[in-house]
Amino acid sequence: MTTLKDISSDIQQFAREKMVLDILHGFPHVERVLKYAAHVNTELNGNWEIIECAILLHDIGHKVTRERHNELSANIAKEFLLSKSIDSKTISAITNSILTHSRQFANHTPISTEGKVVFDADGMDLFGAIGLMRALLTCALRNEGIECMINRLEWRLAQKTNFFSQVAKKFVDQNSKIIDTYLNELKRQIELI
Repeated sequence: MTTLKDISSDIQQFAREKMVLDILHGFPHVERVLKYAAHVNTELNGNWEIIECAILLHDIGHKVTRERHNELSANIAKEFLLSKSIDSKTISAITNSILTHSRQFANHTPISTEGKVVFDADGMDLFGAIGLMRALLTCALRNEGIECMINRLEWRLAQKTNFFSQVAKKFVDQNSKIIDTYLNELKRQIELI
């Protein structure tokens, strides 16, 4: 039986080929989420090979659709991993982590340790200067305006307590201030106009 370690370079290459080419959900996002996950996993202690694979493949469905991209990503990942002769238990752990990573589109919250690590790490990228930039760019690139930006930033702040690990909660608490400050200033300026 093939292991994830045996095909690690294949997984990374497949992920790069299937990803959108942008900073929002492309490989730069994946690289950041991997770094966050390494920190979260020092606390939660999940199976790193499953976590790494799930993160590499968690947003590959974005190339097709944004909505329900988690389901599409899980299906594409499953087919790819089956073609590489990965065992069904490992595939299930990976696809479940992919299915539950999205705060917007997942039908369930993660139950497995690996799913919790992926969920927290992906969520951490919603905060701080990077999270602020991602929210603003998403709205700007879709020509959805200031109301979209306000909604996205308010939604992020509402997610502050939706984390499993203390590592992620501490990071989010420290890095939500920039979003809170910007949002308040944006609203204040809009009132002046």
